[in-house]
Amino acid sequence: MTSVDSRWFVAVITSFVVVTQAALCQERKSQPAVAGTAPQEAQKEGDAPSRDNVPRLAQRSDEIRVPGNIQLTRDVVYGQATTDDGATIELKMDTAFLKQSDGKPMPAIVYIHGGGWRGGSKEVGLPLSFGLAQGGYFAASINYRLSGQAKYPAAVQDCKAAIRFIRQNASELGVDPNRIGVWGHSAGGHLAALLGTSGNNTAFDPEGEKPAPSSAVQCVVDISGPIDLTRDSIDGAIAQWLGGTVDEHPDLAQQASPMTYIDSADPPVLIIHGTRDQLVSIRHAEMFHKGLKEQGVAVELLAVEGAGHGITDRESYRRAAQFFDEHLEGKAASAMRGRDRNDKQPAPDSGDDQDADDDMD
Repeated sequence: MTSVDSRWFVAVITSFVVVTQAALCQERKSQPAVAGTAPQEAQKEGDAPSRDNVPRLAQRSDEIRVPGNIQLTRDVVYGQATTDDGATIELKMDTAFLKQSDGKPMPAIVYIHGGGWRGGSKEVGLPLSFGLAQGGYFAASINYRLSGQAKYPAAVQDCKAAIRFIRQNASELGVDPNRIGVWGHSAGGHLAALLGTSGNNTAFDPEGEKPAPSSAVQCVVDISGPIDLTRDSIDGAIAQWLGGTVDEHPDLAQQASPMTYIDSADPPVLIIHGTRDQLVSIRHAEMFHKGLKEQGVAVELLAVEGAGHGITDRESYRRAAQFFDEHLEGKAASAMRGRDRNDKQPAPDSGDDQDADDDMD
């Protein structure tokens, strides 16, 4: 077992924190540029990321390394979309899976990054993808149109397009189209939750098109996501995404809220939220949990005592892995346990600094 494998969990979460914080700093300085490079070959284990191919925010972390048994493919184009100024851009995802497997179709999990719908990048999800890939998953981390490129509902449509891409190309990708999960943090948690509750709802289908196949997912993990956009103190980011304040566009705020679409057909949901989150109140999580439970949906709320907006404790991610395994039949939790036995290091800091983790303001 390599040194990377033996400290898998600590490396995954530490990388996630470092790269997330770098992304947030980058977001405050400038709007991220649209990716426009061709698909890239993965770096070998221990190699430094190429500065020609990796966005600057990802270069801030020396922790991101590709495990030797993982196949990473960068910048897979899952669709094309138009920005509000009429430009056509490519929508991309990074994918990771075991180089050697049993040949059976893999369950798939899609990670959606946070950033207040206006910043962030798919590179944040790479360490998490590596961890899931170790458990036999096809793990994808996606980019989507940010609010500086296209207003609501562009991001929702892009996330649904990513699910459709994986399902439509399941045979080529080696994926089981009936076992697809989604997760995300903050704005990404909101989008993941919205994919779960909107299911096959046609409200987000582009006009004049009949998207196929389904964009429905089989389970959802929502981490620190805002669920009712008509509430609380995140109006600045919402206003940029909706094209106006909630007071100006109450109808759009309601349409963009996962709460709006809850029904008994929704997939199982795990909600992870810090009790001290000052950016997105835990009331969102409690409201989501109550609404799903009233409809008979399998739902669990993991309230992380003392945690802020950033969730980085070991137990939360262990539970997320178990949840995916329960509903998608992967082995991420057992892979984590195997590495934990060789990991004598303490869990990383929780990263609860509200300023460092602020991707909603």
